[in-house]
Formats: sequence, C-alpha cells, structure tokens
Amino acid sequence: KTNISLLITLSLYYFITLCHADFEHIGIGARPKGFSNAYVAISDDIYGIYYNPGAICFIKQSEIAFEYSQLWLNLSDGSNLSNNFLGGIYPFKEINTLAAAIQNFSLAGYYTENLTRIAFSRKFSEYIGSGLNLKLFYQNYIMDDYTKIDPVFDFGKKTSKLNFGIDTGLLWNFYHNYYFGMAIINIIQPDIGFAQKELLPVIIVSGLSYKNKYIGLNTAIGLTLSEGKYKINTGIEKWFIKDMIGLRGGIGFGSKQYTNGVVGLSIKYRQIQ
Repeated sequence: KTNISLLITLSLYYFITLCHADFEHIGIGARPKGFSNAYVAISDDIYGIYYNPGAICFIKQSEIAFEYSQLWLNLSDGSNLSNNFLGGIYPFKEINTLAAAIQNFSLAGYYTENLTRIAFSRKFSEYIGSGLNLKLFYQNYIMDDYTKIDPVFDFGKKTSKLNFGIDTGLLWNFYHNYYFGMAIINIIQPDIGFAQKELLPVIIVSGLSYKNKYIGLNTAIGLTLSEGKYKINTGIEKWFIKDMIGLRGGIGFGSKQYTNGVVGLSIKYRQIQ
C-alpha cells in the first residue's frame, strides 16, 4: 500500500508541475468552435471577450450568453469533466464596450478552475478598435488521502491558488467586408504552479475574415503561435431563411500532429440563438 501511495503521489506531482493543462486555451462557444476556433477576426458576439477583446467594441447591442459542456463522455475511469461559461456585454457611448465573463472547468470531486474576465474595448475610428482583458485565475484541489501527503500541496495546507493575467486585442476593417484581427493572450504569463514556478504560455493569434451580412456569408482563417508550436484553422458560415438558420464548418492542422474538423449549426429566433 505504501508503494502504491508513493507511485500515485509522484505521478500526480509530475503531471501537475510539468504539464500545461491548467487554464488551457481550447476555445469556448458552439459558434466559434464551429469555425474551428478561427474566430479572432470574427468575434462579433459575446465570445469575443475570449477570442479578441479588441473586436467587441463593434457590437451594437447588449448580449448575454450561457454554456454548459460535458467533455469527453464515457471515459473508462468514470471521470466527469465539464466546462461552463456565463458572460455579458454592454456597449455605451457608441464607441466603448464593457464585458464580463466567468468560465469554470472542473473534474468532479478532484479539481476546479475559475477564470473571471473583465474587458474594455474602444473604437478609435469607424474601422479600427482595440481592447484589454483583465483576468483572475483561481484553481482549487480537493484533498484526499493521497494528496494530503503530497509535498506539492504542502501536505494538505495549500489547496488553491490565485493569480492575475492580461490579454489584448485588435480588429481592423481594412477594406469593405475584409477584417484583420489579432490577440495576445497571457501577456504577463501568470504563474499557476504550486511546488514550483509554472508560467502560462503567451499565445499570439492572428487572422483574416470576410463578413457579408447581405448574403449571410462569413469566412475566416487564423494562425495561432505558442511555445514554438503553430495551428492554422479556417471556417465558413452561411445563413439561410432570413438569417434564421446558420450552417458552418471548419478544419485545422498544425504542429505536434494537431488536426481538427468540425461542423455545426445555429437556430435564431428573434433575439435568441
């Protein structure tokens, strides 16, 4: 029993201190994911607070969004993983926008992380806007017989950690229906480590989009760079029946054998989507 406990403790220590799984930037929202996360140059709804805070100043009315996602169903060990989002956005004075959101990821019974965002975005002209995200990171581990003897958690005395982060973004309508977007995530690289320093990586995302509301067509491509790795994602969306039904799809590829393919749809009724 002692050997098993030691093995589990060492395995957990290795996982926590060497992996960058905490607060991973994997995307949020059904519509952005339908673009294969090529959303930095779209970001025309509340999910812009996640992908590009510089774009949300172009949103003309208040919005609120909620998401609950249960991830990777039917895992062999019975793990219950969930990802949740609640956000709201409020434009004022025609050039400024405020937004706030709370995102929660949890492994039921073991671990939870909460990420709170407060964003401010401003239009500097009819064609260009920028914005800033202030983020509060909070993570908490639930103690059990094994983690209570783990030096990573100071033998049960340290179960949570709090830190701050900053994102920034830009959106430029450089020609008719064409847009360029860029965001820098985790500029100050918050330290989320317990036993030793573990900095979240800086993520640089850039992209182009074509948005034509008259024919209901949106297309986008994005490039993500972080820690020497890259991802290229692209997506397309078409709206039908007076913009009541939206169909979309996207693909992506990148380093470390990353591939991604997705299709999705939206149903819009009045102001509900």
